[in-house]
Amino acid sequence: IDIVENIAAHHEWDFDRISDEQIAMAVEGQWRTYSITLAWSAYDETLRLICTFEMEPPTEKLPALYALLNVMKRVTEGGINGPFFRNVVFRPSGDAARAFSNPASLGARGFGNYNLDEVRQAVLPWTNINASARGIARMYAPLASDGEAFGVRVFSPEAAQRPRACQSWTERDRIMRKPLGFSQGFLRAEPGVFTPTEDFLGHPGTGGCLGYADPKTGVSFGYVMNRMRSHVRSPTAMALSQAVYASMERG
Repeated sequence: IDIVENIAAHHEWDFDRISDEQIAMAVEGQWRTYSITLAWSAYDETLRLICTFEMEPPTEKLPALYALLNVMKRVTEGGINGPFFRNVVFRPSGDAARAFSNPASLGARGFGNYNLDEVRQAVLPWTNINASARGIARMYAPLASDGEAFGVRVFSPEAAQRPRACQSWTERDRIMRKPLGFSQGFLRAEPGVFTPTEDFLGHPGTGGCLGYADPKTGVSFGYVMNRMRSHVRSPTAMALSQAVYASMERG
């Protein structure tokens, strides 16, 4: 923020140093005055920038402008959700962005590269499932029981028990910036986040998909979308999961 203040003073822009971590400026452009606010968040180490201006578009262009704004709203529904996606987008050298862009062939912002065959065929332990919702739920089904599902024993009852003990826990994960733990590669979340029990074994996925097993209730769950959203913990997936447990309570 100090650097921005020096730049504003150098260009003789009107500015107001609101606090040590926030500054507001008025910048004269070629055809409009831009109101710019920058704020530094030490909590998630991000610099937020807000820029507003009066567009005053011609009346005949308003229908096309409204249509464009509606498309943008759908694409960015939910905004840059949570510290994780903000760090991926705005801090390309940070832990989250470096983890998300590994291997380098994905690129720093290579979401679209997940459609490439070479990426789908790569062994990526942190993002290695390409499946339908039904396929994800069927994959987790043996973990929700004693290792058997649909009349087929996938692994022994002893093996099914091993992931159920939480092996690690942190109140603030370096990558996800949320309280979570892991158990033999499966994510463990707080009760109430995805399931009402502590027996959640699974993982949310890029853009809001979700797959898990709940050994306590025998539930295996899979949710995918046909469009990427800027969520890790998707409100839609969480609501659907909660509806499953609500229906079970009703009998």
